[in-house]
Amino acid sequence: MSRELQKVARNAGVEIDPCSPYTPQLNGVAERMNRTLFDKARAMFYDSKLPKSCWGYAIQAATFLHNRIPCTSMNDHTPY
Repeated sequence: MSRELQKVARNAGVEIDPCSPYTPQLNGVAERMNRTLFDKARAMFYDSKLPKSCWGYAIQAATFLHNRIPCTSMNDHTPY
């Protein structure tokens, strides 16, 4: 991590908590979001009968939809 990044983070009040590389299990929030998006994409993909080469588009569509659904933790606003 560069000193410039540390300086910007410190000035913004962001605490950086580095972790070992290739250990996604240390970030439970990101892992849960990955699972949620993959489950949505898998459901859409299964129903659409598209070829496997379109898997990336299914993930993009799931992310697009997820960002536009109201969220109770944000007072029924969308993350978008």
